[in-house]
Amino acid sequence: MENSLAAAILMSVATTTHAACEPPLLSFPGTSELTITQPRLAWKNVAQASAYRVRLQSRVPDGRVIAALDTVVNAPEFLPPRPIAEHRAKVTVRLSALCGSETSTESVSTFVIDTSPVCKLGGVEAALESGKASLKWAALPGARSYEVRAYRLLDGRLLASRESREAAVQIALGEPAVVSVRPACAGGLGEAIYRVVAAR
Repeated sequence: MENSLAAAILMSVATTTHAACEPPLLSFPGTSELTITQPRLAWKNVAQASAYRVRLQSRVPDGRVIAALDTVVNAPEFLPPRPIAEHRAKVTVRLSALCGSETSTESVSTFVIDTSPVCKLGGVEAALESGKASLKWAALPGARSYEVRAYRLLDGRLLASRESREAAVQIALGEPAVVSVRPACAGGLGEAIYRVVAAR
């Protein structure tokens, strides 16, 4: 009986100790993509914690590490001292609470920071009249030029190709076609927008 009681007390103490130093969970950012390069990390306060260990790594798609931080803070938040991303980076944050002599298990969170320039058109207006396709679109800030192509509707054969610095162009076509407009920005070619141009 005494052994059972002692075991129960020890188990109770162990459970209480474990519960007192739970791993902190990152509340901001969540899983959404961010566009700011120095996000303030925040997490729920752990009641018995006197400090928190923050380990952060930011890596771009080619594998290069942009930032690697390992620090201890007293408050349930941390602002990186410098930008932790460029273009598109995956950030991994490992958090643990320090409760006296005890350290909680780590909680691991990941999110993406994307500061890549947006190079995408909203849409293209197109019409075929008297053998000419008239195309126009809203000018895209930052676009240096636009690559315009026309493909045969039946078999996809390339009928015409032009490059324009204006947000409008005319292409001579003698039949219905699929036309595409693709912007070229400082960071490279953007996403092409397609439209079917019907005969009139």
